[in-house]
Amino acid sequence: MAKGSFITERRLSSDANDGTSEEREFAAFAATQRKILEKAFRKGKPTKFPDPEDGNIHMILIDLRDWNLGVTDSWDHWLLGWGNKSLAHLTLDEKLMYSRYLDDDDHSPFIGLFDPELKINGANCFRSRIHLLGFVREEHYEQREIERATLVWNQDLFADQKALSFALKNGPIRPVQSR
Repeated sequence: MAKGSFITERRLSSDANDGTSEEREFAAFAATQRKILEKAFRKGKPTKFPDPEDGNIHMILIDLRDWNLGVTDSWDHWLLGWGNKSLAHLTLDEKLMYSRYLDDDDHSPFIGLFDPELKINGANCFRSRIHLLGFVREEHYEQREIERATLVWNQDLFADQKALSFALKNGPIRPVQSR
């Protein structure tokens, strides 16, 4: 060791209450929603997505490789898009896993980006312009990996099931998981 140098050790700690793991997870979902929403609405005005015209489909692709420690599944994606309303078709085991998002006496509902009940700034603009959210979790950065995505759609921007099916079938990313 060089003359005059020394080694020191510090232990950092905090008595801050960061909330329960459930509260932290809710906060992470809400922060992710805000970041996604900012792709279509920022600083009080719409961004790069114009009002949809015939034939134009607007999609935001989200890479979640670092989100929630890289542990996500399609239900997380549906929660971001449609909130707890998307959990209505779960099996009993899945309902137990996601029970913290179900609306009951102990839990308030989690409201998704496409749900008209979401009242945060820019939500209406987002819903009127974005057709699809594509969620990927690239791991190896290999060719065609990005095609493995979960697509969550805004049912209010598709005229009918046929239009949605056409968009999903012919869009740039084919869905791995769909409902």
